[in-house]
Amino acid sequence: MARINLAPIGTGDPLSVNAVNADIDEWNLQTQSIDGENVREEGVDRRNVDTYQVSNPTTTSLSGSYAQFETAVTVQSSTPAAIAGSEMGPFTYDSSTDVGLKINVSFQYKTPEVQTANSAHPHYSNNIRPNWAFQLYYKDGSGGTYTAVTGTKRELSIDCKLLAKIDSFSLAHMFTAASSSALYFKMYAWEDNTGTPLEILVQYYNAFGTRYLR
Repeated sequence: MARINLAPIGTGDPLSVNAVNADIDEWNLQTQSIDGENVREEGVDRRNVDTYQVSNPTTTSLSGSYAQFETAVTVQSSTPAAIAGSEMGPFTYDSSTDVGLKINVSFQYKTPEVQTANSAHPHYSNNIRPNWAFQLYYKDGSGGTYTAVTGTKRELSIDCKLLAKIDSFSLAHMFTAASSSALYFKMYAWEDNTGTPLEILVQYYNAFGTRYLR
């Protein structure tokens, strides 16, 4: 098991290049992998302990790497439904040279005015609290089928007696998969309740992907 022994620093110790180099050598001369005995993995950016150092993040220059719109898009569905205009791609991803694709999504959403405009809606009369869900989906190839990206589902809950509410949503996810030359991404939204779904407005949508190379 590898061990790294760093010399303690005391008050009044002079700054010495030899002391600094000795600490660096403790890392460089290790013959085993860094493990939990030396460094807590969650405290270190995992890209920096990969086989190769990461180059500067390179945003793919392929067309469609951004998705943006400002006008409101209405979603009313009890099952996952794509947010119109949110598709971006194609992205190239090489699992042998890339760390991953970092997908960033942000937008503003407006929940419905249940108390007045929708007072006859079953949610209001039955005191059902609407739960909306957003999730990132992807597909491999222009003719592929969109599949949910694990770990990207986010939910929000609104009071069935309240007026309309405006809030913001953001998501950052490091995506990894098998190598592909045509990865596409979309955001999906739906009301995660049974019964007739309410409407939700999505606007000021901004999304982009960054390809991280080793």
